[in-house]
Formats: sequence, C-alpha cells, structure tokens
Amino acid sequence: MQKFDKVIHWLKRRNPHYIVLRLAALVQRYGITGAKAQRRTLDCVRMLDRYGCSPTFPTPGGVVKRMACFAASCKTSGQSLPCIAMII
Repeated sequence: MQKFDKVIHWLKRRNPHYIVLRLAALVQRYGITGAKAQRRTLDCVRMLDRYGCSPTFPTPGGVVKRMACFAASCKTSGQSLPCIAMII
C-alpha cells in the first residue's frame, strides 16, 4: 500500500463529524507542536525520578530526528529513547 492509501482508507470509513472530533481531541491532548509532548515527557520523568526510576520511551525515528536536541537531553538525563521505526 502506498503511503497515502492508508490515510484514504481510514478517511473513507469514518464520517466527517467523527474526524473533526478526533482531530480536536488529538490537538487538545498533544498540541500542534512538540512542546506539549515535551512537557508531558518531562513531567513523567520527574514523577518517576521520585521513585528512583529512569523511564524508557519507545519513540518513532522521525520524532527523534525532528526533535534531536530534546532527544539528546533526554539521553543525557538518563532516559532511554529506543527508536521504534525509521522511514527514509
């Protein structure tokens, strides 16, 4: 299947109202930029640090590449970011 065939397949099986609601929920939860996800990640790290835990966050390769500075700072502070997929 081509890259956009999966998106078209998904869109054909949902009504427009559901798509709008789903998009709004995702934007509210994760934001449009990576800032909200970064805050959530750091909040999780701080909470687990209280218990002496260092988390592992499986992360898509594209995200690691796009957010290289943040990924590097996670690594230096003890978190693990295993790359789960990389599309070239």
